[in-house]
Amino acid sequence: MPIVPVKKVTIITFNDFEEEVIRDLGRIGIVDLKSLKEEEIAGFRKVTIEHIHKYQELLDRIRTLKAKVSDFLKPIESKIEIKSKVDPYELESKISLYEKEINGYESEINSLKERLKSIGELREKLGLLERFGIDLSHLGEFEHIYVVAGVLSLEDLSKLREALKLLPRVLIKEYKLSKKKALVLITVLKEFKDDVRRVLSSINFEEISIPKDVPRKLDEAKKWISDEINRINEKISELKKKLEDIKRKFASELPYLEKVLRYSYAIAMTQNKMLRSRMMSIMQGWIPEDRVSILNKYLKDLVKKKGRKVIYYYSDPSPGEKPPTVLRTPRLFKAYLSLVRQYGIPDPYETDPTLISGLLWTIMFGFMFPDLGQGLFIMLLGILMVKAKAKEFMGIPIKSVGKLMIGAGLVAAITGALIGDVFLSEEIIPPLFPGLAPGWLEKASNIIWLIKLAIFLGIIEVSIGLLLATYNHLKNGHIAEAVLGEKGIAGLIMFLSMAILGFAFVGVTVIPGLIEFPGVNISSYLSALISMDASKLLSWPEVTLTFPIITLIISVIMIILKSVVEREEIALTFGMLFESVISSFSNMLSFVRLAGFNIAHAALAIVISKMLEVSVGMGLGMLLFLNFFTLTLEFVIVMIQALRLVFYEFMTKFYRGSGQPFRPFKLSV
Repeated sequence: MPIVPVKKVTIITFNDFEEEVIRDLGRIGIVDLKSLKEEEIAGFRKVTIEHIHKYQELLDRIRTLKAKVSDFLKPIESKIEIKSKVDPYELESKISLYEKEINGYESEINSLKERLKSIGELREKLGLLERFGIDLSHLGEFEHIYVVAGVLSLEDLSKLREALKLLPRVLIKEYKLSKKKALVLITVLKEFKDDVRRVLSSINFEEISIPKDVPRKLDEAKKWISDEINRINEKISELKKKLEDIKRKFASELPYLEKVLRYSYAIAMTQNKMLRSRMMSIMQGWIPEDRVSILNKYLKDLVKKKGRKVIYYYSDPSPGEKPPTVLRTPRLFKAYLSLVRQYGIPDPYETDPTLISGLLWTIMFGFMFPDLGQGLFIMLLGILMVKAKAKEFMGIPIKSVGKLMIGAGLVAAITGALIGDVFLSEEIIPPLFPGLAPGWLEKASNIIWLIKLAIFLGIIEVSIGLLLATYNHLKNGHIAEAVLGEKGIAGLIMFLSMAILGFAFVGVTVIPGLIEFPGVNISSYLSALISMDASKLLSWPEVTLTFPIITLIISVIMIILKSVVEREEIALTFGMLFESVISSFSNMLSFVRLAGFNIAHAALAIVISKMLEVSVGMGLGMLLFLNFFTLTLEFVIVMIQALRLVFYEFMTKFYRGSGQPFRPFKLSV
């Protein structure tokens, strides 16, 4: 998919019309405004907008308040129109007032609830004392003695006894509450009060302390607690009503406050990118070439309306300037964007890999997951995810993943039909691929054929990557790199030469048992080479070995020639040559995993078939378990492996992903 070229638009206007122009550009929403530097345009200076951080702070405070009044928010019936930026300190006074009132009421209510909780605990304590006939007036500090009551565990009770043995005239009364806890009443001489307090603080002693304002007679204390609870509940109800009123009032003003803050913040951020002189303002931005006509119409109308108060012109990106990347991805292939974006955004001067990378990922997934039944199941699951109402689940975009699963499931179903695998069973349909029969995996020749096929697919994929790299070099005027570079024509010739050499040694099987090409007889070839018998060297199959050796030597000479042309160090050149040879081998062999996962999946069908021969019940149980296994763990592993091959064996040949996304300035007013 081509990357849309962009133009740079420059707009100059008087300072008085600056905000109006910004607002209208935001309404159109097709210009990505760039940040200008003072050295770019003589006579203009950067103006720092002081209020940017203040607007951001107020927006954060608004979000916090919005969460508190969510129950009172209503749909906005009429459109709120904002005409100009508002001073943040003017808005802050209003927001601060609401914060103070809402937070104040909430704090007071929470404080009263805590008070209510403590009184409830006091009621429980009085109930314990009443249960065991302990008078409130007997607790506390008196003229000669000190009396304290509390609850503790039976384990801590034994510790308490041991600790208080050392003190004279200590009276301990124990009242069992449960199998684990007891109520204890301790009476001690006043002079030993501090000693007792130290002991109690060292164990988990829950003291029953009675506040001073609570009457000391039990009946009066119970009545006081009841009256206090009623009073607090009435106060809480009154405060809640006031809180609801202020929340409702704030909720009615929130749409305006939120919108004016967003508008003012967006205007301030844009102004911070501009340059100004004493009277004029200048702004620049990027616009896709296919949207220039829309902007032209607006700017012409603006010039007509304002006269000579607005000047504009278009230009191409300057040398070394890096504009944002504008992509026009067909809707059918938008799901592939999520794959490529994990690697990076394409640079405007390189090829967009979205379509080809997405298709290769889908094909490789299907190759590694060959199952007609499971492929159709994955397709169905993908369709359901696309139609789901939810957009995300645990941060995963459901619809995008669903679209990927539809394509992956389709290819998996096709490859499954070709090898005759349906829900890990080889008994339902015969393989549709010519030359294959049920139990094909048990023949070693078929496994070797599958490995060769996987490597062949890898050769095609890497070759496409090198061709795209060559195209990128040519498009950017790097002729030497395109023709003589290791990621150009020379690199492609080297890679294909080594691939052909490999297949010349081991032979090629297109359709097992039907179309096969034998490998070169090495001893025969060496004898022909020693005797310099041209008729043999140039005859089939020996020519399949002679030709790639010649082209391999040519590619090495081309890469060395590039280092001479570009005056590179000879050590660097030979190091690069060595790396190219090693990477060519590793790139090809890396695709063996395609065959490996295919064989592993098909091997599960053989396991099930053998188990069915032994025991139908055990075989069916294993069939259900392994289908669940493949649709969960193996499914995820295969997805990751296909993505790894796309990223590291394909995209690294031509793609850097160092571009910046096109983010048009949009403003809702």
